[in-house]
Amino acid sequence: MNPLLGSIMLWPFDWAPQSWLLCNGQSLSIKQNSALHSLMGNTYGGDDANFMLPNMKNVTTASGAELRYIICIQGVFPSRY
Repeated sequence: MNPLLGSIMLWPFDWAPQSWLLCNGQSLSIKQNSALHSLMGNTYGGDDANFMLPNMKNVTTASGAELRYIICIQGVFPSRY
């Protein structure tokens, strides 16, 4: 099953798998990521050429493990119907 474009989930490692990026507020090119931009717009910042991913704080579990949020940048475009 392919993930939905723009899906966000917690991840237990300090790296993101293929087709995902860490939610660390980085800037992405609108031209190279037009489908994701059509969902997110400039909600988290950006300009006419770039948009920003959300900058989400890491989560620490009761056992001290640190989890990070990742976002799907290549996946199935979500349908409203």
